[in-house]
Amino acid sequence: MKRKVKVLHGPLLRKELENDRHHLKKAFSAKFEELCAGEPRFSVEACEFILMAVSHAARKDTTFQRKCGLNLTARELVKTCEEYARDTFGPSAKGTLKSWGLETSSDIGHLVFLLVENRILGKREDERRKDFDQLPFLND
Repeated sequence: MKRKVKVLHGPLLRKELENDRHHLKKAFSAKFEELCAGEPRFSVEACEFILMAVSHAARKDTTFQRKCGLNLTARELVKTCEEYARDTFGPSAKGTLKSWGLETSSDIGHLVFLLVENRILGKREDERRKDFDQLPFLND
């Protein structure tokens, strides 16, 4: 028997993402503060943003929902961050992310690997921080 996958769109997707954001804040706020104290160029909001972008990708695409574990390439994650930023912040996306320390794809990669080192995100063995360098991000 085929398992049905719930596909979320529009307002329902936004509601689910807001629930995710609330749970992320509760679960990780102390860890994010600790991480950002050691890496002051990034804000706690930047950490939350990365996890919310991943959550956005997982809820938006049913192929991700079917996988045991979500794994995005550097290019896919940067694109997801860009889409989520535009959907969430509209024309102020670039300024908002810049204020949090996320100006380039390299910044995203640096923060992603900090989250990996702190066991908040995972990675495959062949994935490297440099995979994020020089990728287009918010009209680069």
